[in-house]
Amino acid sequence: MRGVEPLPGRFVTVAARMAGLPSQPGPHVEKIKALGENGWLELGSPAPDPKWGKARGRSWTPRMPFAPELRAAFLCGCGIHGFVKPDGHFMDDLWAYDINGHRWICVYPGAHAKSLNLKLDKDGFEVNQEGEHIHVAKTSGVFSSEEKTPDVLQPGLQPGHSQAHVRLLP
Repeated sequence: MRGVEPLPGRFVTVAARMAGLPSQPGPHVEKIKALGENGWLELGSPAPDPKWGKARGRSWTPRMPFAPELRAAFLCGCGIHGFVKPDGHFMDDLWAYDINGHRWICVYPGAHAKSLNLKLDKDGFEVNQEGEHIHVAKTSGVFSSEEKTPDVLQPGLQPGHSQAHVRLLP
């Protein structure tokens, strides 16, 4: 599976973005283990991804599928339909929350609104100029439809159809 960097022609694998998972347990993990029944621990905000910052919240998406083999949970879906973030990327990004490290990992930063150049393939799906299927707002409002297949190292999504991004594309 390939993820797309925002600059044309620069690709990086999803596996490379998630290298090092599961990470070494931070000091918060032992504190959590020591909690009694109905205990709570204030962890503060997770550390941001060094390049892409922190994940934004998602409306109607309270559920984050958990991948126990990675000790990570995934967050995706358009939080604000048709929204372009200040960094120029459409809000169709995918994030992993590293439980052991209490940090965000940006798996996919979202489609870059100004440089995205799409066409339809023979089956009517959006592809880039190289013919690769590009994720643009495929989850729309996720509405807790995310899943994690136990034997596959990929989260599963029930795609929605949103045309909110079309007006934002060049």
